[in-house]
Amino acid sequence: MLLQAIRLAQRPDAFTGEFTPYAIIKQILEREGEFTEWQDENAMSIGSFGLNYAAVGPVRESALDYLEFALAGDDRPAYLAVGLLETLLFNYLRRMGRASSEEEDRWQNRERERSLTMLLARYHSAKSPLLEAHIYSAIRSATAIQCPPAIRENAQAALANMVLTDAGAVADAIYTARHELPMLDTQFDSGEQERAITALLQRARSSLERLAPVTAGRAKILIDQLAVCISARVTTGGFGQFVSMLRDDQALLCEIADQMELHPQKDALSAHLSSVLYALHIVDPTEFRRRARLAIQSGPRSTVGAAANNLRVWEGATTEDVDLIQLYGEHPDPIVRGEALFAIAYMGKFANLRSQMKAAALAIDPSANEYVADKLTDAFGPYGIPLTMLTRLEAEKLASRFLPVHDWDSHQQAIPRFLNNLLQLFPDEVFGLLEARIAQGIKEGRTTLRLRDLDPVDTNISFSGVPQEKRIELGHRCIDLLMKSEREMDMYCRLFWTVAGYDDAALELVLSAAAPQSTSKIVWLIERAIPRLAFHNPTFTKQLIQQFQGDQRKEIVAAFAHQAGTLGRGPFAGRYEEMVAERSREYDRQLADLPKDPDVRDLLDALEERRSAE
Repeated sequence: MLLQAIRLAQRPDAFTGEFTPYAIIKQILEREGEFTEWQDENAMSIGSFGLNYAAVGPVRESALDYLEFALAGDDRPAYLAVGLLETLLFNYLRRMGRASSEEEDRWQNRERERSLTMLLARYHSAKSPLLEAHIYSAIRSATAIQCPPAIRENAQAALANMVLTDAGAVADAIYTARHELPMLDTQFDSGEQERAITALLQRARSSLERLAPVTAGRAKILIDQLAVCISARVTTGGFGQFVSMLRDDQALLCEIADQMELHPQKDALSAHLSSVLYALHIVDPTEFRRRARLAIQSGPRSTVGAAANNLRVWEGATTEDVDLIQLYGEHPDPIVRGEALFAIAYMGKFANLRSQMKAAALAIDPSANEYVADKLTDAFGPYGIPLTMLTRLEAEKLASRFLPVHDWDSHQQAIPRFLNNLLQLFPDEVFGLLEARIAQGIKEGRTTLRLRDLDPVDTNISFSGVPQEKRIELGHRCIDLLMKSEREMDMYCRLFWTVAGYDDAALELVLSAAAPQSTSKIVWLIERAIPRLAFHNPTFTKQLIQQFQGDQRKEIVAAFAHQAGTLGRGPFAGRYEEMVAERSREYDRQLADLPKDPDVRDLLDALEERRSAE
């Protein structure tokens, strides 16, 4: 496998993608194995084991030889080699708590010492600032508490004699995120970590000032180093914190933003431009708004996206900020519209601007895009615009925004959860949306309202908190829709039970709609009710059956019997066979408790027959 990795590494496209041949070398340099074994049909054993170094040692040494060869370059293979050697410097917890043997510790320490020696040797001959910073960071990480004492001491002694070049210091600041600094003690000290990262950033800033005396030159050097990192697929987690340190130099921030917008790799630099605009927004909101307006009028897509990421205002929001959010909310790109809604979602604390933000949010149309619809629900969430600010017309408009969105299950069912909150205040408007949703499905020849949205067991949209009078009113509308419809009867039935519920007033609606010409509709209603409706509501069952005669009565009786025999849905614990047996016993108990009323003898016989058939 090592030979295959080396051969693959010679291909011209070997290091252009996310995965490279070095992924194979990384597996070869794993320091223990793991196993999974079935003991029997019910038990599985997992664990780890140490490696037989006599067997794996030669290939591991060959892998280190190859990494030493790869270190001689100044391109991506060298950066990857540094990363692999860095991982060998650390101690780590053995899998499953296995204790390591003395022999394991000896050969692994030898690999650590060799890795550190290779990194030190290459550091002094590195010409690339990024490679220099990469190696420096790897050696610095060896001073962490996770490394063996001998490695830590050697790394500390080496660092005392190592001086980063100015270009290397800038690359180090771009490359090193706050959490990537080594932990030097078992007792975490946030103050010590803050001082360490501040010292690193201050050194990089001083180096940048020495490298270029003018603002334009400093911006160019910083962006060039950043572009090298991106081309080499090296992380740039420290760029944002470095830019934050430059907040007191507004001219430099503006110059960086200007050069990034014109850079050949401006699309790749979009996220980093966002960090610059974030810092600029804090320093000078007026300048940020000016740039954001220019971007949306004529700027490149990358600049528009970077500005959209920073529309949220933390302190001192003004009407100009909301105007800018509304402008971005009208952009055709759904990501930009979503970012505008994201800003509103966390600006509800500005009570004096809520009315303006409400108008801005209502003006943003998801246009059937699930991402924008999800952000729209957040805009009227706990930190955004209170739902109590909506008028009925506004609530109707808001609810209608979700009609074209096909998949309500996306984003962890954000839309049903939001509608569930909205209907507590505006049940008519949410009901109108559900009604339109079903009608749209009929028109388009598909069911746009998922069964899951109105499931009687796992209800995502529940009218249980709506006053009974309103539920019965809406339930009556459901019955009217059902009686007039020849399609989507299943959805109208589910909608009825979800809206009206199962109290006496709701069941009275079913009784009032019962007639010979509506037999098929009543059968649909029965079969979509809660399981075993005949057992739970024997009085209603009797009254309904007695309203039919002949073949129609047989259909109603058969529907009750079939519905009583279904298992229904819902969670259960244990084995499936045991669950089925328990539900059968429960069926027998409920059947025995059912009044032996001669007026519904046919129903009792049907229920008995259903039990015998099982």
